[in-house]
Order: sequence, then C-alpha cells, then structure tokens
Amino acid sequence: MISRHGSLKTLMTGLYYPAFLGSVLFLFVNRLAVIHSFSVFRDLCFYFGLVLIIYLSSAYLGICYSQDVSYTAPVFILDLATAVCIFFAFYFIGYLSPSDPRAIQLNWFYYSAAGIALTDLIWNELVGVRRIKVLLRVLGTIAFGLMLLSALVGWRHQWSNLSAVLGLTVMLGIYFWRVPHG
Repeated sequence: MISRHGSLKTLMTGLYYPAFLGSVLFLFVNRLAVIHSFSVFRDLCFYFGLVLIIYLSSAYLGICYSQDVSYTAPVFILDLATAVCIFFAFYFIGYLSPSDPRAIQLNWFYYSAAGIALTDLIWNELVGVRRIKVLLRVLGTIAFGLMLLSALVGWRHQWSNLSAVLGLTVMLGIYFWRVPHG
C-alpha cells in the first residue's frame, strides 16, 4: 500500500515530471527545427534551454533515487512551482514562438530562473538531504543571486548573459557530479 506522501511522489515521478520533461524536450527540438542551421549554436537561448533541460533531468533523477527524502505535500507543491518557473523560463527565451525574435525577454527569463533557484533552495531545506545540504545551499544561493542580478542589470549586456550561461553550467556540473542519482 502506498502512503499519501508516497502517492504524491509517485504522481510527480510517474506522471508530472516525465510529461513536463517531454514537453520541454519537444519545445527544444522544435526550436532546432525552426532555426534549422548552425546559427543555433550562436544562439544564447539554445544554451539556456539546454541548461534547463539538464537541470530538470537532474532534479527528476534526484527525486527518483533519493532514499532519505521526506516527500510531503509542500514538497510536491514546490515541485509544481518549479515546473511553472521552468515553463515561464522557456516562454521568455522564445521557445513557444521560435520564429519570432521579439518573443525573447531575457530580463523575465532571469526572474523565472531566480524562481527556479529559490524553489530549489526551499525544496532542499524541506526534504532535508543531509549529506550535501551545505553544497546545495551554497549553489542555490549563488544561482539565485546570479539570476537576480542578471534580471536587474545584466540582461542588457552580452558579456553578462554569457557569464550567466557559463556560471549556471558550472554550478549544474558540480550539482550533477556531487548529488547521488542512483
């Protein structure tokens, strides 16, 4: 018999996360198909999308393989809030209108990304992942600060946007390397 909290985790890992990950993968591939040239590799939004997909995949694996996670209703709601932030992040980097360059609004993308970092910080505090809690707190705080700073002032500057992509990639690499995934 699955407990109420176990059923929330099953619902998230068995339905919502796979459906959402499949949706963003479709948006990502659709953008590649619309651009259909090597110019996609010069597109900053391509790299932001890739980082978001890797983050979402890593978060999914973290939920699936965490044995010491207490998956309660507030944690479930935070996962849904993270999904909404990721959806808006994809929206603001133009993935829902890939042929319209005016759809890209980097400042709002950064606010959405800051929301992702904030919900991740709160999620890690609520579930109490003990072995790596300090690392997750440091990475989450840095990511939140970087995204908020980019949203407020940095989105206008190419060097700042590149720094944000590189910073997120490095933090995601550390996260993926240090967090057990099975």
